Amino acid sequence: MTKTFYKVLSKVQGIYTLVTAVWPIADIDSFMEVTGPKTDVWLVKTVAAILIPVGLCFIFAYKLKRDFWLIFLLGITTTSALATIDFYYTAVGTISRVYALDGILQVIFLVCWVILCLRYQKWKTGFQGRHGG
Repeated sequence: MTKTFYKVLSKVQGIYTLVTAVWPIADIDSFMEVTGPKTDVWLVKTVAAILIPVGLCFIFAYKLKRDFWLIFLLGITTTSALATIDFYYTAVGTISRVYALDGILQVIFLVCWVILCLRYQKWKTGFQGRHGG
């Protein structure tokens, strides 16, 4: 169950991250229609470009046979940072309230990663035993 949860979570978060990262690069106008006007478009595109490899790491994480801690660390730190930014800057009125929805989703991802970390030791023993990792 934990292995399946890991694969599903990493793929779902990866696809979500990749889509939301590619969107402002591909069509900044439609992105701003949904998320509100931006004064620093270059910064939006820079953050998006940084999130593309993060999304790809999540998508391909299921291929790892060891070093799951790297993906757990990526999941926990990324979701924590994005949720904090979303909630803080929404609260002070710097960004559109639509970002609070992303913050909620990031918290859900965070809770899922924490649950997986708590189950990791049991899973690691069973998973490596079957795959020789």
